[in-house]
Amino acid sequence: YKKRRYINILNADAVRAFIELTHEAYAQRIPNIGNRICAIFTDEPSLMTTYIRPRTGALPALPWVEDLLEQFKRRKGYELQPYLESLFADVDDYRGVRCDFYEVIGQLIAERYFGQIQKWCHAHGIASSGHLLAEERLLWHVMYYGDFFACLKRMDIPGIDMLTSDPKAIVNGRGFIVPKLISSAAHIMERYETMSETSDYVQRRVKKRATLTEMQATANILYLLGINTITSYYAHPFGDARARKDYARYNIYVGRLSVLLRNALHVCNLAVLYPIAGIWANFYPTALSMYQPHPNERLMEIDEQFVHLCRMLLQNQLDFDIVDEAAIQSAVIADGRFRIGKESYRALVIPTTDAIHLATLQRIAEMVNEGIFVIGVGKMPTFAASHNEKDAEVKALSQKLFRAERWMPQADSKLVQALRAIKCSDVSIEPPIPHVWIAHYLRDGMHIYFVINVSNQLTECTIMLRDCNNLMLWNPDTGDVHGMKITMAQGYGRVSLTLQPYQGVFLTHE
Repeated sequence: YKKRRYINILNADAVRAFIELTHEAYAQRIPNIGNRICAIFTDEPSLMTTYIRPRTGALPALPWVEDLLEQFKRRKGYELQPYLESLFADVDDYRGVRCDFYEVIGQLIAERYFGQIQKWCHAHGIASSGHLLAEERLLWHVMYYGDFFACLKRMDIPGIDMLTSDPKAIVNGRGFIVPKLISSAAHIMERYETMSETSDYVQRRVKKRATLTEMQATANILYLLGINTITSYYAHPFGDARARKDYARYNIYVGRLSVLLRNALHVCNLAVLYPIAGIWANFYPTALSMYQPHPNERLMEIDEQFVHLCRMLLQNQLDFDIVDEAAIQSAVIADGRFRIGKESYRALVIPTTDAIHLATLQRIAEMVNEGIFVIGVGKMPTFAASHNEKDAEVKALSQKLFRAERWMPQADSKLVQALRAIKCSDVSIEPPIPHVWIAHYLRDGMHIYFVINVSNQLTECTIMLRDCNNLMLWNPDTGDVHGMKITMAQGYGRVSLTLQPYQGVFLTHE
């Protein structure tokens, strides 16, 4: 990369100057901008304090701004300066200090960068949108913006980019977790539009083009995981793409997905904690490339196990939302469920982590007392996610909560069985097939189940749905809609389904 100037997104004055030079210029040059522009997109803002390709002699760097010490004292109630070494080395109460530090960093970016842009957009009748840099790893969340969810909460239309159209790479790698994170944040905020810049950039770098099947498969994965608007960066039908007859077919396909799923209400019974505090607690800056493993093995374990858990749930048709600690603390608990926004959950999974806020644990204890199914998977938190909280209190409550039937050593078939035993999903398949993924939506009284085959194998299976009648199958490729023969047994409707490689279909009923 060439040396380029870049603002400090922690600096409110710098961001104001940026807005004056860009957004204000748009408004001056485009009359009635609010009637002409739907949203303004910010692309991959970051702290610029980590390395992609470190130079010889590169040094570890911390995000900083002129008034950081003052802001930290105001928000956390103690002086940061005596603990600066803890941000680089495991000394003093380093876990609590690091959690406080990166939580403040996330708050400042949310307020000063995304918040100022959102405020400007609202003043001009425009939605704020964009996507963050390197969303695939929790480690990168800390490196580049501190707190993923805090930043997303200042976007009206949260977005991602999907630069590959290889469905196998998306579901077997880390690509799948990004749309799930985005849609989860949207559900928490009661936002109903999410978007993805979508392309075959990775394929084109090696002189290949995505096929129509791969493009449709990528759209299936994105929409099942909660994206409902695609900004296409595929080669448009001009120049060398004029001969491509299937581009219109792709657009029609995506349009049909959007007709059914945009503004539909996501339905699931399961939430998974966003374990960012465990990453904060173990992170310290290095001079390594972002693509190299962080030296802290515990941090890498938390990151890897989180993605493994989320993939395993999807492979077992157990859809979920990812929720942060702030959402858990503000959840409404009643009748054996907890509600966040318009989502209602009957179960909460705590993935492996070693730090959490005491207030979050106390709220989880309330959930347990109200009959909500809570289960910990892997190593449970024993440290407080703040210097202002006591490790001993967190450890004692954690040990009380996560024992016997409320703890499992790893995410495996036993966890799946436990979640199914409490009817955490109203849909299942026979035989068990990990490459069939299912999501449930509700639109105008119609239940919509999006069923996709994420493999290149022809797949035959039986779908079992609770309390369904007048079941219809919608084919988004052909536009065909027809009734399906169902067999009712013990409150479940059973329907046989054959899915072509990478095919997606909708099953609907009133």
